[in-house]
Amino acid sequence: TDKSDEDTDNSDEDTDKSDEDTDNSDEDTDKSDEDVDQLDEEIDKLDEDHAKDLDFKEKKSNDEQEDYDDQDEDRIVNGYSVKRREYYVALERRRGFVTCGAALISPRYVLSAGHCFCLNLKKDSFCEKELVTSDIPYRLAMGVTSLRERSNARYYSIESVRQPAERIQVYARGRTEGPHDIALIRTRRTVILEPGRIMPVCLGPVKDINVMGHVTGLGAHASFSPKKKFADCWTDGKGPKMFTRCNSLSCNSSSLPPQHSICEQFFKFFGGPEMFRSTQEADVAEVDGKRCYALDGSGKYGWCKADDSWGFCSYHCSQPGPTSKKDLQEVNPRVLMPEDCQAMIEEDMLFDPEVDLCAGQIISRFQRVMQFQADGEEFKAGKRVYSDKLKIGGKDACQGDSGGPMVRIVKVRKRGRIMRKAFLIGLVSRGTGCAYAQSPGIYVRVSAFLPWLQKHMKPGETCINSY
Repeated sequence: TDKSDEDTDNSDEDTDKSDEDTDNSDEDTDKSDEDVDQLDEEIDKLDEDHAKDLDFKEKKSNDEQEDYDDQDEDRIVNGYSVKRREYYVALERRRGFVTCGAALISPRYVLSAGHCFCLNLKKDSFCEKELVTSDIPYRLAMGVTSLRERSNARYYSIESVRQPAERIQVYARGRTEGPHDIALIRTRRTVILEPGRIMPVCLGPVKDINVMGHVTGLGAHASFSPKKKFADCWTDGKGPKMFTRCNSLSCNSSSLPPQHSICEQFFKFFGGPEMFRSTQEADVAEVDGKRCYALDGSGKYGWCKADDSWGFCSYHCSQPGPTSKKDLQEVNPRVLMPEDCQAMIEEDMLFDPEVDLCAGQIISRFQRVMQFQADGEEFKAGKRVYSDKLKIGGKDACQGDSGGPMVRIVKVRKRGRIMRKAFLIGLVSRGTGCAYAQSPGIYVRVSAFLPWLQKHMKPGETCINSY
């Protein structure tokens, strides 16, 4: 399903199309050469600090296995809070109602997902025209880091929304899910850049496959049904079925999970599951071919049946709704190889490697597995078990994150020194569920649209880098 908070109300509501009170008027922006140089240096320093922050998050993600039950996370599924992402833009349909994310790419242009605008295939002009210049019931909120507090946000009205001809053809076939899912938004007036708060992200033909991405958004923290208004119940990464939707909406906390009978004896021999994990540095024991999962009792949130197996319930199962906190979140998935994407993504998602990317958290070795052999009342340790099969899950964008940016940190040389810059490589597009196992998120491949962007962005208002 499209990862936008669907708004099927097609009535023209109050969208504050005039420049809002929080907009700064167009002031005299002429600066002396000295002032410009000083501002450039300040911006470069802030950009580098931002890139270092992302780089630190990337290294942390690679080096540490996070405990999902103990994280204070929300929105983006299993992500972390961020204080600022200067290029992040929230797309609002009604006052205060964020439907999608977007990315600032220049003082007059923003990128988002096309399906964020096409909500009604039969009545919506966004579904029929490449360029829409009137009756645009949206506005852009910049400098936003929380849904809870937006008093300091800067709001900009939209002059036009342009989508590729290929995207309009997707709508003509009666679909909103599909490739070419990009929208070029032009603001009514120049965005006032504020270093450290509102700044464009870099564009350029950088490597965008088999790299670490950083995805930012204010969307839901788990897959959910808009009609039911609560998060789907799914498993965590500690049982036999990882990051899989439970067969029912409830978790079993009153009985033990259906582990093999030898598991109780095995963990008792080591002094309990926690002692086993500590002394053996393992999460799973493969005892004479039977796997035993090292968790006390029924697990912190219980367990559930999932597909033809079972797993320990994620903390999402105890949430009252699809969201709890409202801070800007970020997650860093791996952009996968096209052949791996095509092997995992369902055909009806129409994944096209020429114009799409897919990404997910690699969990192939998420669980540490060690073999043991029963020897009377004792158990002898064997070798560790490693899986070479590509497995993903656990982290993803979700409903409300559509159109949001996926960036990659790139080292560039400027003024004789090496700097790290954030380059936009993707936009959240679509997927099956959110963060489910073997269901990577699909992203617009921004590099494929650089010629299209250069063609339709007015001269002098493009920020495409010749990296």
